Amino acid sequence: AAMVGKEAALFVPSGTMANQIAVRLHCRPGEELLCEASSHVVLWEGGGPAALSGVSVHTVDGKNGLLDSATVQRGLRPNDIHGPHSRLVWLENTHNRGGGTVQSSDSIREISQWARSQQLALHLDGARLWNAVVASGIPAKTWAQLGFTISPRGLHSAHLGSGNYTIMFGPDYIELLGIVTPTEHNAGTRAFLDEREGIERSAFTALDAAKGVAELQAKGIAATGPLDFSRPVDLPNGGKAEARFSTMHWPSEEKPGGMRIFACQHLTREAVWIPELHVHENTAKRIDRVEILSADPKQAAGHMARLIDQPVTAEPDGAYRVASGSTRAAFVFLNHVQLVARYPGVALGQLPGEGAIALCIRVGDDEKALSAAGPSAVVVAPGRIAIPPSAATGVLVELAIG
Repeated sequence: AAMVGKEAALFVPSGTMANQIAVRLHCRPGEELLCEASSHVVLWEGGGPAALSGVSVHTVDGKNGLLDSATVQRGLRPNDIHGPHSRLVWLENTHNRGGGTVQSSDSIREISQWARSQQLALHLDGARLWNAVVASGIPAKTWAQLGFTISPRGLHSAHLGSGNYTIMFGPDYIELLGIVTPTEHNAGTRAFLDEREGIERSAFTALDAAKGVAELQAKGIAATGPLDFSRPVDLPNGGKAEARFSTMHWPSEEKPGGMRIFACQHLTREAVWIPELHVHENTAKRIDRVEILSADPKQAAGHMARLIDQPVTAEPDGAYRVASGSTRAAFVFLNHVQLVARYPGVALGQLPGEGAIALCIRVGDDEKALSAAGPSAVVVAPGRIAIPPSAATGVLVELAIG
């Protein structure tokens, strides 16, 4: 519910059931819904609107399953006592029969505004909504509005079934990752996205992924890999390159504080660490730490320390820190009381009870960072700005001078 800005959600076992509940809620017997002619509700739901709710379906022809406001307006029946009364406008995103076409957020907004002006309800069949989110670049736009420079979208090798945008600074980067095609490899990410947006996992730098796997296995840790893959890269000069990677993975059940970890060896750094992508309006320079929420921070920190062979140190507020290297970001494990104390005045309601919840980023100029971050930013202390998870795809972001 929080991911789509709603107070609550109802679990149902199928998309068809969700659609038929919506028909029944919005319409009365004898009314009709207006939708694109190849919509799922027309072709594959067993005549459910008529059978279950006494509602007729009025179809209009879109383009590859998509509708625009003008087409919807032309499809609206005039008020006539002899015909059914139009009550509901129906959209599908992505559109199944259209081959996964994406209804843009701008077109949805335009149709919604018109529908409301006509006292019509609007329903979105969003069985593949997260596919539409990835394809439309909404997460990228969200982070760009916070003052970050975003790379062009990339598509990984087919067996990964994922796409990404990156935010590069110094030796670090943030990967805005989404699922394009479900595969066995991305099952963990899909399970995470079924629950929420946010920080699913953290990546270490691998100098040699194959040796890394062997070293972990020698310590009794059932690491897997290396997994090799690539993606095309659009270069700022208009050219193209191929970025190649080799990754190693800790066992999926080894999740300190609920966060998965892996390591990535960049075989073609020049195709990813592009200088133009390192300049940010908010003056971001590097990741200082990842904060992980846990009911037992000491145990979770010890778990991480065992996996990466690093010591645990106590923070002044009782949280626990595990370094990932002498010059790289640390992991800080804390409980809810400590989290609230660190971010006074910041709305934290969208965060989970456990898991990686915050990215703490060093900036060169806190005033520029505050200006770039926009109205959602909260000054929590001199030189420290926080952006609530509702404004950063489920991630609590700290921008701090340093």
